[in-house]
Amino acid sequence: MSITLDKVLQRMQAELNRARETENVQKKREHLAAMKSLCELALETDTQDRSASSRSQAEALPYPNNTESATFPKQPIANVSSKPMKEDDANGDSLLDF
Repeated sequence: MSITLDKVLQRMQAELNRARETENVQKKREHLAAMKSLCELALETDTQDRSASSRSQAEALPYPNNTESATFPKQPIANVSSKPMKEDDANGDSLLDF
């Protein structure tokens, strides 16, 4: 179930009205805390809406049907010898030998 931003704003307005009407400081703080939670919910909902819209935009991008249409530059493969390199300051054959 999706919570709309308008519903959250309506609840925030109701909590603000209740906070203004009450004289009790503790009750005012409770209403303000409820507003804080509603603000966090609204910001989270807004972030989720943005990520969902960016996902749908990314899914709408056209992709080539086959890999032959995408060309990549060919790079020469380095010649790899089967012998390990020997260096003067190396302690052994392991990568962990320092």
